[in-house]
Amino acid sequence: MTSTILVATSRLPDLAEFLQGLGSSGKALRHVESGAAALAVAADTPPQLIVFDHVLPDGNPLEFAGKLLQINALINAAVMDPRDEEAFHEASEGLGLLGHLPLQPDEADGRALVARLAQVLGE
Repeated sequence: MTSTILVATSRLPDLAEFLQGLGSSGKALRHVESGAAALAVAADTPPQLIVFDHVLPDGNPLEFAGKLLQINALINAAVMDPRDEEAFHEASEGLGLLGHLPLQPDEADGRALVARLAQVLGE
């Protein structure tokens, strides 16, 4: 896996602060506009982490996280989702997600996510 974080979103300008937080890891950041494009990247050049936005033009981010498990279960994933923790946990059970993010994550959310990633990867 490459030391890359892939963000699947069509709202890139709205996530500038979050991307700054992710960038604090020193890992390369890559962007795609859709869930299908994220899965294609995962199959070709697996990143260490994929962040799926709640609003994707081609489907549900939790469904893409499930498909990611079939492509490569070693790729970590996080999802932006409006549900509270309990409802999100119930909806995402079995997907092994690294994180649940708010719809408008900020720099602190990005830093916390990459810290969790580093912990999981033993970095």
